[in-house]
Amino acid sequence: MELFKKGYNNRYHPFLINAAFNMCDIISKRNFIPYGTIFWKIIKQYTNVNHSCPYLGHLFARNLYIDANSSFYMISFKVSENYPDRPSEHVGLIKYYVHAAEMVQIKKRRDQISKSANG
Repeated sequence: MELFKKGYNNRYHPFLINAAFNMCDIISKRNFIPYGTIFWKIIKQYTNVNHSCPYLGHLFARNLYIDANSSFYMISFKVSENYPDRPSEHVGLIKYYVHAAEMVQIKKRRDQISKSANG
């Protein structure tokens, strides 16, 4: 798992996290690597991952929010399979692009406010 933040030059640069962990061990509580545990506590509320490995089928995530100042982030996950009798095999790469910003409130015009108040 790597975290990148978009800089002033409009490119993503490494930011805070570059950690490797076995997500199956985190889910089954056999390993307590801090970044993996934090990630699991955040993501399990917003995904359909509800059991330990092996996981079959599609993974879905929705309605995740980040409480932060306005910034653009990219979270990159390199997925691989490890078996005891053979070398690690690269399965895929998942990238999430996130824009963390405060919620924008739409201001009503004065004539709309007076119409709604009158009637």
